[in-house]
Amino acid sequence: MPNVVYSCGGLIHDGTLWLPYGSSDTRVALATVPLDALLALLEKTGGV
Repeated sequence: MPNVVYSCGGLIHDGTLWLPYGSSDTRVALATVPLDALLALLEKTGGV
C-alpha cells in the first residue's frame, strides 16, 4: 500500500520512547521522543 507508515513496535529506554518504522516497504527509520514530553502533550490535548 503506497503512502503508509508502519510502526514496528516500540521500546522505552532511559525515559525515551524509541519507535522503529517502515514507510511503504521502501524505507526504515527510527523516531525518538522523551516519554515525559509525549505524555504531557497528550494530557494537555486530551489524547490520554
